[in-house]
Amino acid sequence: MVNVWALVASSLSSPDDQGEDWYGWITNQLGHAMLGVTVGGLVLLLDGGWFWAFTINTILTGAVETWDLLQSPRGNWPSFRDSLQDLAFWLLGALLAIALFNNSIAMFLTVLVLSLGLAATGIWPRAIRAYKAANGV
Repeated sequence: MVNVWALVASSLSSPDDQGEDWYGWITNQLGHAMLGVTVGGLVLLLDGGWFWAFTINTILTGAVETWDLLQSPRGNWPSFRDSLQDLAFWLLGALLAIALFNNSIAMFLTVLVLSLGLAATGIWPRAIRAYKAANGV
């Protein structure tokens, strides 16, 4: 059982931009968004307000993504881009929690549109790379 946890910890501590795996990439980003929703929701439930919900999420994701960047080789553009995308989805999750907590339909729809747009920019190139790799193109 200890080996399983060591494997999970090792996998989580290794930055990965899921280069040809669009499904792995979107599930990874949904996980980051859920972290934002969870942390933001907890802060809001503790009556911290929207400012602290967003600020605490920004600090946490900044620390996590900085750690990821420090673990990857210098000048590794995919890792840097992946960290920016992780940051964006985590903060979109925080904004989603704020929108839901404040019953703001306009903010909810804005977060939804931004999330779908950002998701498309990650899914499309990975799906193309996967297709080319599978078909020898």
